[in-house]
Amino acid sequence: MPRGDKSKYTDKQERKADHIAESYEAGGVPEKEAERRAWAHALPREGTAWAARQALYMTLVAACDGRCVGFLELDVSGGRIETLYIWPSLAGRGIGTTLLIHAERILLEHGVSQVEIEASRMLLERLQRRGYDNLGEQWVERSGEMLQRYRLVKQLSAVET
Repeated sequence: MPRGDKSKYTDKQERKADHIAESYEAGGVPEKEAERRAWAHALPREGTAWAARQALYMTLVAACDGRCVGFLELDVSGGRIETLYIWPSLAGRGIGTTLLIHAERILLEHGVSQVEIEASRMLLERLQRRGYDNLGEQWVERSGEMLQRYRLVKQLSAVET
């Protein structure tokens, strides 16, 4: 499977994400927010799907008062962050940065010197501030609607993290 491929999402999940984005936009939700919600809803909802993902990826969880407020799925052997999600009302408070720092340290401990991630427009600037280089934009079609994302890479350094 090519690096930029998100074929892990089922057709049903893709249709659901598109439908959600369109309904939010029709209801007056700004485009960026509608896109964020669409990507979030494309993630699996069933417990069995998450169990299967846990067999593939290391999952780091950020918790506050016993509740999950964010998570990161890490493919250690592939040097790749598969998923980074923060509860929307808590964005910009350093939760994602903390998860990224831990993921980068884990990769370094496993001898991985570079990390890759695909990110939406909303995350692009924050990742670039953390030293990620933009390798270019990609477009993903979801039921006729194109969603923009970026492929980023970062060279890891034990001193930095």
